Parts: sequence; structure tokens; C-alpha cells
Amino acid sequence: MKVLLFMSVFWTLYGIAGLFGYQNIPKKFKGYSWTKEYIRLQGITWLMLGVPLLMLYFVVHYFIPEENLNAELLVISMLVLASPSVIFTYKWEKKYEKMLKDGTK
Repeated sequence: MKVLLFMSVFWTLYGIAGLFGYQNIPKKFKGYSWTKEYIRLQGITWLMLGVPLLMLYFVVHYFIPEENLNAELLVISMLVLASPSVIFTYKWEKKYEKMLKDGTK
């Protein structure tokens, strides 16, 4: 369970860094007029991943006794909570890949 805590805290902090424009992105996306927007959207994606999983950790840690913890249910919960981030990333990543391919500045 501690792994979930550390990963979600890291993802949340990385998302906050993205909102402020400090995030590592591939070189192919650098130098365009939309690069700042791309970094910001990546930050939002990381926040969409980290915050719900952090909340899940606190709910499981403080409200579910260790002996009642169902691993399968925990994994399913993690997948459900992570799916909006994956869908959001897929949708906007296609947009920027297209802009990159078209050479949009």
C-alpha cells in the first residue's frame, strides 16, 4: 500500500509542476507556440491520475482494516480511477500529434 501512496504523491507533485510549466516533455514537442499548453495538459493528466489514487490510498488505509482488504477490488478500483486520465490523454495527445505532423507552429 505504501507504493500506492508514494506513486500518487509523485504523480500529483509532477502534475502541479506541469501546471507551472516545469515538466519533461519529448524534444519533438518543444519550440512550438502550443508547447506551454501541451505541458499544462500533461500536468492536468498527471493530476487526474495522482489525486484520485491518493484519495483511494487514504480511504483504504484509514477505513478498511488490513484483514478485510480485497486485492482484486483494489486493483479494479485503481483501474477505474485511472481510466479518465488515460482517456483524456489519448484524446488530446492525438490533437498534438496531428499538429506536430502538420507542422503547426
